[in-house]
Amino acid sequence: MSEAASSKRRHAGIWASLALGLPVPLLFALYSVYLGAVRPEDQHLRNLAGIQAAFLATTLTALLGARSALQDWSVTRRFIARDARNLAWLNLFTFLGPPLYFVAITMLGPSPANWIDLGMTPALTIGAAIVLRKEDQPHGRLANTAVLLASAGILIVMWDVTKQPAVGLAGALGIVIACVSAVGTAGAGVCLSAVQRDHQDVLSPASLLFLRYSIPAVALGVFWLVEGARVGTFGFVLTDSAASFLVALAVLFVVPNYIYVVVLKKKTLMFSGYMWALLPVFGSVAEFISADEPSLTPTVTILVACLILTATVMSDKAETAK
Repeated sequence: MSEAASSKRRHAGIWASLALGLPVPLLFALYSVYLGAVRPEDQHLRNLAGIQAAFLATTLTALLGARSALQDWSVTRRFIARDARNLAWLNLFTFLGPPLYFVAITMLGPSPANWIDLGMTPALTIGAAIVLRKEDQPHGRLANTAVLLASAGILIVMWDVTKQPAVGLAGALGIVIACVSAVGTAGAGVCLSAVQRDHQDVLSPASLLFLRYSIPAVALGVFWLVEGARVGTFGFVLTDSAASFLVALAVLFVVPNYIYVVVLKKKTLMFSGYMWALLPVFGSVAEFISADEPSLTPTVTILVACLILTATVMSDKAETAK
């Protein structure tokens, strides 16, 4: 591919890019609202609920790619041997990303978890790309202003969460967990982009899902046992219908995960940040429609939506102006 063609592909317009990846944040947003709706009322069971959701999500996603990875095991094994460091980072950040995101949803509710975790991701993706992969930083006032706008939006969400009288220590811990998850989400995007760039003609998207999620799934299974022993139950506490939960999980989490890997092969690393910026918007709208008491006030949601999306567009302009 020529330099001009590559540049044209990598710097597609922000609105065209968002339209291309639209199913990913939309489905993830619907899943976050669904998970918030089925989380247990008992606060003592919510940590276990988040761990169970994360275990089932990582396990189903890993199983999606297991056949592909094992069928061509010689290729998979060569990839592991050749790029073990990137794979280790990918597993670590994956463990910090989706699993802690689910725990944050069960502790805070979907809207606060979405805004804090995934609202931070576009700005964090820039920083993570610089630190971990030595990629060029978009310089200038546009990029700096975009980061400030995104940061202001997240601080507004944190303030809206902590001012609620029933928040307490669990809410504060939920905010910390959401922030750590944001680092994991951004870091996983960086590592995933690097793996796709170096091995896109060798490793299938399904195989990559297996390599990314299998180890976190095993670790989360252990956490399920530990937390279950602590609260006195190993049973499924999210909903009475495990079958309906698994169907929702497959459609609203596993499918967009696969789409995300495919789309990231065609787009730049920053595109993942642009997609995540839309997820909180979709999640809050869905929560307003489905819930009697949304976990964020509509005013805060609208304000932060404007801030995050403005930051996204400004970051794209800074990126394309390099």
